[in-house]
Amino acid sequence: INIIYPFIPESEYNTNLPLILNATQTINPFLLKFECFQSFCHGRSYTLYLEPKIETDALLQLQNNLFSAFPFCDDLTTRSPNGYTPHLTVGQFTGKIQIERQKKYYTSSFQDIEFMVTHIHLISRTDDTPFKIVQSIPLGNSGIGGVNVNVNASLSEDGGEGQKQVEQHDSIIEMSTKENTASNESSDTTVELDTSLSDPTTLPIYAAATRIENWIIQQSHRNKLPKTRHKLYVATKNLCISMMTPLTGQDIFETLLKEGYYTVNAKSSKITYKKPSDHLNNNTQQTTIQKHNAILQCSWNDKTNIINFVLDRCRKWVSEDCNSPNTEQALVACLSQLGEVRIMLEQDYIFQVLEKKGILKFVGYDEIQYI
Repeated sequence: INIIYPFIPESEYNTNLPLILNATQTINPFLLKFECFQSFCHGRSYTLYLEPKIETDALLQLQNNLFSAFPFCDDLTTRSPNGYTPHLTVGQFTGKIQIERQKKYYTSSFQDIEFMVTHIHLISRTDDTPFKIVQSIPLGNSGIGGVNVNVNASLSEDGGEGQKQVEQHDSIIEMSTKENTASNESSDTTVELDTSLSDPTTLPIYAAATRIENWIIQQSHRNKLPKTRHKLYVATKNLCISMMTPLTGQDIFETLLKEGYYTVNAKSSKITYKKPSDHLNNNTQQTTIQKHNAILQCSWNDKTNIINFVLDRCRKWVSEDCNSPNTEQALVACLSQLGEVRIMLEQDYIFQVLEKKGILKFVGYDEIQYI
């Protein structure tokens, strides 16, 4: 199951391990089930996939955490108007009749699959080779103690488009479907966390600084790098956007339930919405979650304003006529994605971190020297 695509170059995996470990250590191993087939439509082509069922929002929270650390790796989040949709691809077909026929065929003999998700994999490929597992990182606090490395395992390909504003790399983060995927030739290596990165109040700033540092290093012509503070503002703007999740989907669901935006049938879990009268029959099609996913301009540590922003956005979304998931599970999944907040971090603060790390130096206020 792909979590982030595209990803950073394989050569930068070790450099960014502290960010990845911070994103995974709060997510404990969780039970995942495949019970049914679903499909995506891409114009004239269709993708058949197995839909994962999870009792908690652990998978969405895991993706949120990683996307917060690497927000420029946004293909799986922005490709669909509904945001990130976890899935396990089975095959691709042409035409609605064919996809429905194949779906019926596979469903007739399918038996439920259930397993514990215990690791994520960092995988990579070259132009003429399939994906391989480069590193396996355990979920939960066990991930801090060590990282499994396996450079021999191969995986099937998955498509995707290049990341924006930075060089394209065919790397990806995916989940492990079994407890021990490393081969007998795997070795363990200990990774110690930088204490500054372990502080949740500074993690977004240091994550952004790392992204800009990598972007600077990747530039083959140093004389083409921005030479003034203003030009650096413009060039690194997208790298300074941080994804944050101040509330879980379940927290938002409970808050709006108490506020009377909907009721829940105790037996069937079916949702009944209480739409404002001025919204009735005004919309003819569903409003996408992405429409509500604007970049928030506020301080990254102003938690009160961020929470209020999320709740106001969710209240507006559920009040619109066509945004009416039928079950609690479906609504919580939508609210989890609406709970993701993109925040523009203070670039001057990030530049100070880069100066302290010896990546660049400001001469006066405006002129930049790269070290």
